[in-house]
Amino acid sequence: MEWSKTTTIFIIAFLILDIFLAVEYFKKKEERPENIVKMTRQQEMEAEGIKNLKRLPTTVEKGSYITAQRKSFSKEEIESLRNQKPLNSLSEPKEDNPVNELNMGLTAPYALIESDLASRANEFVAKQLLNGNNYKLWKIDKVSRQIIYYQTYNGRTLFEGEGTDANMGKITIYYNDKNEVTGYTQSMLTDIKELENPEPMLSASEAVNVIYSQGRLQENSEIIEWELGYYTQYPLPTFRNLAPAWRIEIKRKDENGQEIYEEFMVHAIDGEIIKGEVKQKENE
Repeated sequence: MEWSKTTTIFIIAFLILDIFLAVEYFKKKEERPENIVKMTRQQEMEAEGIKNLKRLPTTVEKGSYITAQRKSFSKEEIESLRNQKPLNSLSEPKEDNPVNELNMGLTAPYALIESDLASRANEFVAKQLLNGNNYKLWKIDKVSRQIIYYQTYNGRTLFEGEGTDANMGKITIYYNDKNEVTGYTQSMLTDIKELENPEPMLSASEAVNVIYSQGRLQENSEIIEWELGYYTQYPLPTFRNLAPAWRIEIKRKDENGQEIYEEFMVHAIDGEIIKGEVKQKENE
């Protein structure tokens, strides 16, 4: 009789334990799996020596696609530019031949400072060019003697797209071996509008996760730059549709110890890699 009671108590105890374990199991199963994936991926990247992961912003914002038109420069605008002249007929507006890109030469060279090309170039763009304050320095190429600027919208860069005639909203300054600006080309986007219904965007951290998940982020890489801007999706002759995009720049070393710089564009809404390429750093 006593043995029967003891057996019954054990059975009840085991049933209670089984119920408790089952409840705990289903509670854990109901937790959001994406958080677990993110944590695991973060740990994987850290284990592979990826640097600067903790510096990446994790804040999720909302953003919209934008549309823009290619600007046609008027005769009055071109004539208002001081100490400059068109270098070809394309910079002389006619009714049937609108000027979409300026190609200007300086009547008197503008001196740059070799030790700080950026400061004087920024001053030149801001004071001598049309709407120069709406452009941001992108690259200085000391070999080809060119200084590149891209147009901005609300402080965000309008990155150059792929394909022919994709460089709307760009300034290229040309300077000689005396560090004097001799001329420039300029294109501009205008009538920029945000589409309705903003959508959640990836954070910089999530954009790096995308690169890693596709096997494009190698061991011991260092994430050195990240910037949210806009990238041209559908380049048309006079119209642009631009998507929010993260520009992620990564530095790594090859098997010979040579530094390699890679640049990725990640669609901030769709989460796709739009572009990935090796950058040349030695000329900058």
